Amino acid sequence: MRWWEKSWRQLEDALEECDVAILPVGSVEQHGPALPVGADYLASWRIAEAVAERAGVPALAPVPYGVSAHHKDFPGTVYVSPEAFKAYLRDVLYSLWEQGVRKLLVVNGHGGNSAVLRELALEARIELSMTVLVAEWWHVSAELSLFKPEERHHAGAEESSLMMHLAPELVDESLIVDGPLPEAAPVSEVKTTGEVTKTGVIGLAKTASREKGERVFELVVSKLAEVVEKMKRGELGLP
Repeated sequence: MRWWEKSWRQLEDALEECDVAILPVGSVEQHGPALPVGADYLASWRIAEAVAERAGVPALAPVPYGVSAHHKDFPGTVYVSPEAFKAYLRDVLYSLWEQGVRKLLVVNGHGGNSAVLRELALEARIELSMTVLVAEWWHVSAELSLFKPEERHHAGAEESSLMMHLAPELVDESLIVDGPLPEAAPVSEVKTTGEVTKTGVIGLAKTASREKGERVFELVVSKLAEVVEKMKRGELGLP
């Protein structure tokens, strides 16, 4: 159910039958010494495609670059401004709406995109009467209770496990290292990642495993497929 592999006639027929689609978005940014810089967009892409296959709706090509300037201290990070990210996705949403997509599940693989995606979802609802639901895999996987809070930070055990399952050939397990834990404070101080960690890893990562990553992936795909089925039946989103 890859959107870009279909002809326009096939997509016209598909959208006449169902007005739901899936859009993966992510980022290209450092993920410590062991994980690929494309981890965020790779995760969202693979999850989105698996959900699309189970639910029988098209998944669009992933948007790889996101709001990641806070990782710019490390080589390999490619980022766009929040304004550019929002303007680009806004045009994508309008393009989809013009073709009959009325419900869109955005599978987001990067926390830095979250604020912009929430703004867009509200604007689409008000201006287009279009339902845009934003799913972030780490929120869905939290119900597994597989990982302690200190294992659920950037390039930590949870994210490393998912990458070990999805793309083991891109992960150098011998280079997985633990990073510092975020400091608890009564106020939030915005820092670059390089000010927090010298390796790019935040929190504990050495407890990662492929088996845990497979459990995370299967749960997330199953839960999001249920969400898409509800969208198709009109149980989620605007009528």
